[in-house]
This record gives sequence, structure tokens and C-alpha cells, in this order.
Amino acid sequence: MKDLLSNFSSSLAERNHEQKVNISIGVNYINNKTIRPNDIFSFNKIVGPRNIDKGFLDARAFMEGELITSIGGGICQLSSTLYAASLMAGLKIIKRVPHFYTVDSVPPGLDASVWYAKSDLIVQNPFSYPVKIRAFIVNNILKVEIWGTKHEKCKISFIDKKIIQPKIKIIYTNSLKTGKRLITEGRKGCYIKTIRKCAYSISEELISEDVYKAFPTTIMIGR
Repeated sequence: MKDLLSNFSSSLAERNHEQKVNISIGVNYINNKTIRPNDIFSFNKIVGPRNIDKGFLDARAFMEGELITSIGGGICQLSSTLYAASLMAGLKIIKRVPHFYTVDSVPPGLDASVWYAKSDLIVQNPFSYPVKIRAFIVNNILKVEIWGTKHEKCKISFIDKKIIQPKIKIIYTNSLKTGKRLITEGRKGCYIKTIRKCAYSISEELISEDVYKAFPTTIMIGR
């Protein structure tokens, strides 16, 4: 495992303290894990339940499209960064669940939502040699590398991207003065296909077709 097969980085600059703690704990679990030929790697099996006894903290997280506070919140950035590195290394994707909405940490099509006992990231080593995962944080940058025996890094491309514009939701409320408006900007959604082409494969591989919902713009108006 002397050759770098792929690497992917994502910024932690917008994460709060609790999210960074959770990501750091997850990093410690997956770093230096070896996947032997034909073996699988399950993120949830390796990291295990996210609970207080293991040091995980309450932090913001998306759960089935809802923004909530949950123990281990933010750890999806680690699974997403690992997913992107796994794609580029040519690992086989057994299971991956996209988020309901686009996320800030990685581009659409490269995210991987994890929730213990609900959604998991599972990859398989298709090669005749073992691969090793290296994960670490440097200067507020989360990095994941896949090491093994050298081959050309796979090319990832995105096609047929279509933007979904957010709808406008109007709410009349007594909590604001009459006529006063409070606008909360929504988030655009999108449809996107992720394609992979590896040197060892003759044809392109359709990895996923993802639909990210648009989050509505909310306008609160005082009665």
C-alpha cells in the first residue's frame, strides 16, 4: 500500500465546535483502516453508534430533510469526503444514500448521508491487493486518502444537471408588526447524474442519479 490512489478534501471552516469534535472522533475510527481484496467497509460498522460515551456531541444535522440537533451531527461530512475519495480510487460502491438537500461541504453527487441503523456508506475493494484509508485534519481541512498499488485515478464527471428553483412560502404571523416582513432565503435543488470512468474499465459507469429537493424561501408577514 505504497501508492496514493486518490485523495479528496473538504473545508471545516463553516462547521461549529460540536460538529468539528464529531468529525474528529469519526476520523480516528476510520484512519488507517485496511480493506482487503473483495472485503467491504461499512462506515456505520467501523464508527459504530454515535453516543455520548464515545465523546460525540449534540450538533446540527439533517435527518430525512429536517434540520435537527443530534448526537454526532456533522459526521456526514466525513462520510461524504470518504465517498468522493472512494469513487476516485475505483472502489465499488455497495450502498450510498444522498441527502435530501444539497450540502455545502461537497458538490452535489458526491455526498453520502449516514445515520446509524438507517443509512450507511458501504464500499468494497474490487482489487487483488489491499487498500488503506487515511483520514486526517490539517488547518481546518478534512482530508481522506486511499492508498494501494498504483493505477490511474478514476475520472468523475457530472451530466444532465438541472437546477430546481425554490418555491416561495408565505406565512402570516402575529409575532411581527403589521406589514413587517422577515425573509429566509431558500436553497436551490438539483437533478444530477454522476459518471465514473476508470482506466481498468472499458466503459463509463453510471454511479448515481440524484434528486436534491429545493428548500423553500419563507416570507413571514406581520398581520
